[in-house]
Amino acid sequence: MANIGLHVPTPAVVEGVILLHPSFSGEQRMEAEAEEFWQANTKRWAAIFPSATGGLDDPRINPTAAAGAASLARMAGKRLLVCTASEDPRAPRGRAYYEAVRASG
Repeated sequence: MANIGLHVPTPAVVEGVILLHPSFSGEQRMEAEAEEFWQANTKRWAAIFPSATGGLDDPRINPTAAAGAASLARMAGKRLLVCTASEDPRAPRGRAYYEAVRASG
């Protein structure tokens, strides 16, 4: 009879990551972002995550910020699918995230 307490399970292997309409933000508005949307998004993130280290450039809110950029190369999974809609005001950040991950190798 095996001792279940000593069994070490094999870690899960993440094959890929899918982001559907990610809602990133940042301290600086992107040129492609409408000012009205960026202001609303800034207020929303401040309410959701008031203790964010670095404000809106916290890597959990803005993974392309300098503090988060180095970690993109270590992201789980071998594949990434980022989905945005053409009229989605969050699309510029989604595209920027995809490009940052791609550039990180």
